[in-house]
Amino acid sequence: MEDPHSESVSAPSGCLRAAVVGPLLLFLAPVAALSRMVGRWRRGSAITLECREEAFYGLSQETFLWMRTLADIPSGIDISRILTEGVVRIAESIGTGGESYHLLRREAGSEEPVVVSFGPSVQEFAERFLISCRRTAHQDRRVLWVVLPKTASLGEFLDPSMYDPEAEGEPAALLGSMPLRWATVVRRRVSLHSIRYSIDFIVPESARGLVDRLTAKLSEIDDFEMFGIGPEDSLSDPAEPV
Repeated sequence: MEDPHSESVSAPSGCLRAAVVGPLLLFLAPVAALSRMVGRWRRGSAITLECREEAFYGLSQETFLWMRTLADIPSGIDISRILTEGVVRIAESIGTGGESYHLLRREAGSEEPVVVSFGPSVQEFAERFLISCRRTAHQDRRVLWVVLPKTASLGEFLDPSMYDPEAEGEPAALLGSMPLRWATVVRRRVSLHSIRYSIDFIVPESARGLVDRLTAKLSEIDDFEMFGIGPEDSLSDPAEPV
């Protein structure tokens, strides 16, 4: 037989939990926000950049520049549009209309990389690049963008079931085995107070000025100009697949 007092006993218990947890959450939220503010204050608002450059030799021994920028960006500043504008200028400068664009990445826990080829459209390349720079699934992963002649297929130069873009010596070994037009490699690490980027451009000598211009633009970002877009580690994944 059901205890007529059971309902009257459980209800106050739920109310008691709500009465205790509710004020606790109200207390903890401002504390967490204050902790983030203090951490950002200690870190400062400066953007730090470190640039490196070396020669890289392609399949037919043509010479490229491998230009790497290591950027430490305060959280709350979204540089994805600036990066996208920079790669578009490079694509338009180097491109002849006879290129094909390819994306190569491997998600954490996956044994095979994701390979996406999407033809000669610079606009589609820009859209996919921008989405990738904001996707949480691409954090701390090496995202490789390869530009080849339209007549070449990325599948000719790698076995997707075997290739690991995170392996030692990659992606240099892969890029040196194909008729490369140019490439860029982006890795983004998000911490509580900053976003750390490793941005590599493998480009002909003629594109040096465009890469230098992009790096200079990153160093000139106004702290408040980009603020308000929201920390990149809090952005939800876009609906579009990349």
